[in-house]
Amino acid sequence: MLHFTRCRKCQSYWSIVKDFILELGFEAPEHWWRARLFGVWKRNPQTLGNAVALGIYRHAWQALYKHFTKIETENRPFVTREVARSFAYKLARALRWRVMDYTKRETRTSLSGNPPASTKALSKMKPLAKIDPNTGEYLGMHPALVELLAQYEITDEEIEKWVRRRRELRQAEDEN
Repeated sequence: MLHFTRCRKCQSYWSIVKDFILELGFEAPEHWWRARLFGVWKRNPQTLGNAVALGIYRHAWQALYKHFTKIETENRPFVTREVARSFAYKLARALRWRVMDYTKRETRTSLSGNPPASTKALSKMKPLAKIDPNTGEYLGMHPALVELLAQYEITDEEIEKWVRRRRELRQAEDEN
């Protein structure tokens, strides 16, 4: 893993991820490679990064490993644009899925008369999505994420199609 954080071919990919994290307004870590590997933002005292920034790195690593698997199994070249597109797509899908779960939970709790119990879930989405704190309604993605998706030509329809498929699979599992 250390090699992937410092590899010359991967630097342009990590630069895309780093720029995205900074665009969201997160503080820059002391050493980017430590943040990528261990989630450590500061050494003394040792401090982990924000949970959302760490989640972004998790998606970044997933995309990178997926493409390195293709290099090994399909003998494909490493193409930064493909890896970055995969990262953006994974991140948007995960956000939409979390938003869908959040709004479904909020609807259930408000109908039952219980106070909203998912402020923790809301705080994890806040940097990436705009959600009305009073109604729980999804209002859209952070402009930096919208820009990242546009850069790699990922449409809302593409993401919604994945969410619909995932929802159908979940409903089928619940019925069985």
